Amino acid sequence: MEIQLYFNVFLCISMNILFNMNFYFKKMYFQHKSLAFTLIEMMVTLSIITLLTVMVLVYSRQSETVTNLIRDSDKMVYELRRAQNSSMLTLQQNTSPTNLICRWGIYINNNNLPQTQYILFSDFCNLGTQGQYDLGEESEIINLLKGVVINSSEVSSITFVPPEPQVKFNPSLSGDALITMCLESDPSNCFTIHITSAGQIYKEQS
Repeated sequence: MEIQLYFNVFLCISMNILFNMNFYFKKMYFQHKSLAFTLIEMMVTLSIITLLTVMVLVYSRQSETVTNLIRDSDKMVYELRRAQNSSMLTLQQNTSPTNLICRWGIYINNNNLPQTQYILFSDFCNLGTQGQYDLGEESEIINLLKGVVINSSEVSSITFVPPEPQVKFNPSLSGDALITMCLESDPSNCFTIHITSAGQIYKEQS
């Protein structure tokens, strides 16, 4: 990525400067027969070491947030497939007539973006409106890792209707549903999760 490229270039330049300074110090040492660093030499050396340390820390922090984005986008794909697979087992699992599950899905509050969480829910047949999340249907609330947000979503609910399962979007769409997850500090660094009407789920870097 660009951050890593800039860091590598800076590291090469810094090491080159450090090498040249070391060569200069040795030359000065033999010329003046000095047995110790001068104050200026020590300050320059410490400044270079401090600068390199700061760059490494900044790079490590940025790498951590990028890693979080990759992990969260993978987890979103996993949770969607989990809802899809759960819906195929719904008919076999339903034993209580009071809590019959008609479908499974993922809910995102797309009226208040960006979001730092989404909900895996079981859509009960006798509660609220079918095809969308209602209070009390949550199976798991999934919080995103630090620095990652859901930046956009074309739908608030994606549900899977057994037994095939069929994919239903709320609101309805004529094409694929797209969910975009980005770094909070860099909205241009994103992954987009695609959910097709045929049930395919995949992600790509935006």
